[in-house]
Amino acid sequence: MIGDALIATQWAEQLTPDGHPSKPSLLNNLGNSLLRRFQQHGDMTDLNQSVLKLQEAVQLTPDGHPDKPSWLNNLGKSLLTRFEQLGDMTDLNQSSVLKFQEAVQLTPDGHPFKPSLLKNLGSSLITRF
Repeated sequence: MIGDALIATQWAEQLTPDGHPSKPSLLNNLGNSLLRRFQQHGDMTDLNQSVLKLQEAVQLTPDGHPDKPSWLNNLGKSLLTRFEQLGDMTDLNQSSVLKFQEAVQLTPDGHPFKPSLLKNLGSSLITRF
């Protein structure tokens, strides 16, 4: 099932030209699908591709875009997962924690998603110690 969803999302991403307003959303969906497939099958290629696609989604999305905090959170989760697999502190210190922090900063107080972002930030900070 995840394989079919992943194939469809990859195809949509490939057919969408750079600069198209839907491109970051497709990249985010593709990154999330790759992370889910990694969680099911354990193939590090999927996890590494997840990080790359989510990084691209974040880079293509301007600050102030309503989806950017969510996409930063997704990138943080993929980086935290990769840290848990490989133990590379760069994924944790310079990437995961920073992405969660940026997501929190871009989300206004009172937003219903902010507690979840703060929880993920706290988890990544605890993991660092």
